[in-house]
Amino acid sequence: MERIAFDLVVFKKGIFFDVFNSKIIPSIGLIGLISLFSFVAIYYMLYGVHLFDYFVFNFIGFLFFVMAFIQIMKIFGDADGTYLKKEGLLLIDENEITIDYTTKYPITEITYVKFKMMNFIKPRMFVYTDRRIRRYTATDNYLEFQYKNKKYNFQFIVDSEGHKQVLIEKLIPQLRTKTEASYMIY
Repeated sequence: MERIAFDLVVFKKGIFFDVFNSKIIPSIGLIGLISLFSFVAIYYMLYGVHLFDYFVFNFIGFLFFVMAFIQIMKIFGDADGTYLKKEGLLLIDENEITIDYTTKYPITEITYVKFKMMNFIKPRMFVYTDRRIRRYTATDNYLEFQYKNKKYNFQFIVDSEGHKQVLIEKLIPQLRTKTEASYMIY
């Protein structure tokens, strides 16, 4: 059997990671917009002066709008301020697991192998759980194995449904003849 190759990935924090995960900034922006519009409306009713004719009030309104807009960017943009970085290559065959052609783990010395895979092909998918928006990608696939009493975890990309089927139907049954191998599709 020939080797099956997967790209290994890791999550990296983006520049605005803390800003995107903060709940305070969007709340301040929304409360600030409501307060500013209320103040301007009351001031207009009392004194007949349009405060939005002044640059300062337009600028304050713009800042509050940007703060509130962060929540919209969080939902429709990069959901949690992180991005994926390709970190290497994972090669698997019936005899060994190889990382970047350098680190080799013989299957006969591995205690167990577990695959956890998402059951879809699309690159992005929103799932609503616990009133939170969570983004899954085709990279939510994990390989876990134990080699010489040490656990190893790797996250990898499945390129297509056929790529996943070759892994499930051909490679995992061959791995089961030499070690404990299992997979879970969620």
